[in-house]
Amino acid sequence: MLGYGEYMDSGEVSIEGRRVSSRQYNVYGVSIKDVVLGSDMVDRTGYNEGRYVTIETSKRGDVVRAGVDILSQLLRGLDLSRLLVVGVGNPRMTTDRLGVESVMKISRRGVRTLCPSVEGVTGIPSIEIIDSVCMRLGISSVIAVDSLCARSIERLGNTYQFTNAGIVIGGGVGKGVELSHRTLSIPVVAIGVPTVISTRDLCGGADDMVVTPLDIDAIIEVSSSHIANIIEGAL
Repeated sequence: MLGYGEYMDSGEVSIEGRRVSSRQYNVYGVSIKDVVLGSDMVDRTGYNEGRYVTIETSKRGDVVRAGVDILSQLLRGLDLSRLLVVGVGNPRMTTDRLGVESVMKISRRGVRTLCPSVEGVTGIPSIEIIDSVCMRLGISSVIAVDSLCARSIERLGNTYQFTNAGIVIGGGVGKGVELSHRTLSIPVVAIGVPTVISTRDLCGGADDMVVTPLDIDAIIEVSSSHIANIIEGAL
């Protein structure tokens, strides 16, 4: 999961208790927070080396234009000749269908898409389906879209997170499986929006269940439309 840290106003972020410098700026009416983790920070933070960018939305901000700029930067230099866009998640669960909804709304011809569902539905681990398709079709790069688990309630449905460091499928509700260059041997750029938060992060309870906003249907509808437009605009 991409919920990699909590941002501070000082231009730093705290990742697993470690302060990391960040670049923060406003564009198209939204706030952007940009973090680059070098190889020296991998062991100290537990996160993959790469770039992590968050868009914090506003009512008047243009999320799509900002997202197109960010995704274009993350895709720059990659081989997109056989790109695959993967909608990760369970289509039967509202909170987990962001990836599927986003992929279904991509209308640009020639874009390869895949919705592998989840092991609980298909009986096959998602990573196995994705890896098999990538090898069979000679996929050159992957864009993965997934619902995320927030660490603060303010971020629920209000942030779009981008990274070229991959993503952990199911990482918000369990151990999860990494989907990245390390596991697929090809570049993986991930996009996500937090749709759930654990009760432990919400209220500090001992039980670790997940809760979601009442307007989750609207969040999925709007966010998936934005992500589909971002992907199409960046390609």
